Amino acid sequence: MSLTRSRLEETFAPPCSSSTACSPTSAPTTSTLQARATLESTSQPSVSQFLTPTRTWEDDDVQYINLKGLSIGDGAMSPPDQFKNFGDLLFYTGSIDSKEKAVFDDYDAKIQASLASGDNVGAFEHFDEMLNGDFNEYPTYYTNVTGLTNYFNFEQGDCGSCVPEYYDDWLDLDETRAKIHVGDLEYSSFNETVEVYLKEDWMRGVVDMLVPLMESSDIKVLVYSGQNDIILGAPLTEQFLDGLEWQGADDYDATEKEVWRVDSDTEQGQNDPIAGYRKTVSKWGFTYAVVRGAGHMVPGDQPERSYDLITTFVDKA
Repeated sequence: MSLTRSRLEETFAPPCSSSTACSPTSAPTTSTLQARATLESTSQPSVSQFLTPTRTWEDDDVQYINLKGLSIGDGAMSPPDQFKNFGDLLFYTGSIDSKEKAVFDDYDAKIQASLASGDNVGAFEHFDEMLNGDFNEYPTYYTNVTGLTNYFNFEQGDCGSCVPEYYDDWLDLDETRAKIHVGDLEYSSFNETVEVYLKEDWMRGVVDMLVPLMESSDIKVLVYSGQNDIILGAPLTEQFLDGLEWQGADDYDATEKEVWRVDSDTEQGQNDPIAGYRKTVSKWGFTYAVVRGAGHMVPGDQPERSYDLITTFVDKA
């Protein structure tokens, strides 16, 4: 990101909470335009920092963006809670056998030990050797036992993300460049140099920043997972949410899952209205959704279901 954390914090208005001074006499002008932030995969540690409501109003001359919603797709929010039980996930999809599961369990233990000692880079390197495979010169253990390099969707073959990169053309449009203020800079969908410097952030959690937003009466939060994702699969996110300590935890536990339908959705020419599954805690404005038939790249795998999900979120946030 080209913006520094301090500049971002000066742009977004924190919601009113016990940690923010927010009153008609102390609050500066906030835009009447409502904003929603959408984050994906490992963007949380880098981006979520400017959304946390921990600062006080300081400058009456500043006009703040009116943040009303936060959406996180297949996100790494708490590595100690999410980067474990990969063996269970793969075993119960029929991808590995019990002996191979034991090796994944051993990798889990190494990752957890590194995280517990504060060695985020070491935790990432174990994870990279096991599954991610961006820096290891040899095939990952996942590749060795499944024959696949694609960990975004276990039902797809080896085709990267298997999603056409239409956004490359969209980002190159003059009107898009003007709106996102990038000038004539060339866009790269993957920059290894950036990832090298983000190794530490890969395993950095954002729970301390996420919880205040989930507890805010001003901001709606949507977390969603692709049902077929491996690298940040739905069971890994659900085990994190099930143990998350926040004021709405009891309400979340008590909320029944609903079958989410999109009537116009089709699959291979057949009417297939079951888009996925949702838990919505109306009292707290929090929703967790699993998108059926999608992997890590949810909008690319299931555009119609994703459109319904995000449109419902925006309309209600």
